[in-house]
Amino acid sequence: SNSFWLKFDDNADMSTAKTVWSGSGNHVYHKSQRMYMVFASASNPFHKEWSWSMDSDLLISQFNNFVFSWDGNFASNNPKLYFNGIDQGTGSNGPNTAEEATGSTRADMGQNKIYWMDRANFSGNDELQGKLNEFAFWSKELSVNEALEIYNDGEYVDLRTISAESSIID
Repeated sequence: SNSFWLKFDDNADMSTAKTVWSGSGNHVYHKSQRMYMVFASASNPFHKEWSWSMDSDLLISQFNNFVFSWDGNFASNNPKLYFNGIDQGTGSNGPNTAEEATGSTRADMGQNKIYWMDRANFSGNDELQGKLNEFAFWSKELSVNEALEIYNDGEYVDLRTISAESSIID
């Protein structure tokens, strides 16, 4: 799972891809009223992509909380998105999904890997045009209650003080 706070600049071009983070074949980005999550398979060279409808106007000029909750197993379920603590449902397969993606995402997710914040590792023209804060990888699927704890009614919370604290990947 992954959580972060995100705010786009007032003048951000929301029609082009804006990468939130990327690395090791995985990334999260926003483009044209949708939020995308892409994870690579550890067992073959394929990946899956999921997306959620997301009103771009809600993302400009104010911080919003995103929690992508998933157990990392391609066969068991699709990830959920919690936006400001509200369940946005299960993501739909995106246009770049390889059905051959099997097994689970890389077990070393977040550990001793290089991740690019606010830009993709594969392109220099999709920079975030905004701010990212309180970024975390989690080693488990987060529950709705844990997502609400992270959101904390829009107020800052030290992630080391919530019930899922032991699942933060350092």
